[in-house]
Amino acid sequence: KSYPWMVVNVIPRNMRGMIVASMLSSLMSALASVFNSSGTLFALNIWKQVYPETSERKLVYVGRCTVVVLAVLSLLWLPVMPLLGNSLFTIINKPPAYLAPPILVLYLWGMLSVRPNRRAGDWTLTIGISVGALRFLLEIVEDVAETKMFGWFTSVQFLHFAALSFVFCTILLFALSFAF
Repeated sequence: KSYPWMVVNVIPRNMRGMIVASMLSSLMSALASVFNSSGTLFALNIWKQVYPETSERKLVYVGRCTVVVLAVLSLLWLPVMPLLGNSLFTIINKPPAYLAPPILVLYLWGMLSVRPNRRAGDWTLTIGISVGALRFLLEIVEDVAETKMFGWFTSVQFLHFAALSFVFCTILLFALSFAF
């Protein structure tokens, strides 16, 4: 709300168009950069690994298709964003808080300890991300239904959940490492 207020009330009338145009061009540049790098990463790091004999032309096509899929997913994400909270901080930080702890566990303990093995890491990542995604989906269901239905699992503040998820995934990684 502050940026539109500033453009209307503070910026001189003859500069408003320039300010809005510069803001929109920087936004479009950032989106183009994210989409292009995502398409490239998918085409080269995932598609090329699965299909190593893929031609350059096919990789470009796969990258473009990836960009289209990401654009559609981004549009589908827009109605979900208001359900994540009232502040920009909360909207930006909730999804990574649910999905990042298992990744951090694997990276951190993979660097600091010799005990974790690949199978335990695979299972920890799968279970940790699944639990985080389940929390995220259940929280959205509660917001849409406007009632608390899932008890403490969705009542814990999201940053506390991230810390608990980190501890859970650490215990899971080492327990599975000893089991495998």
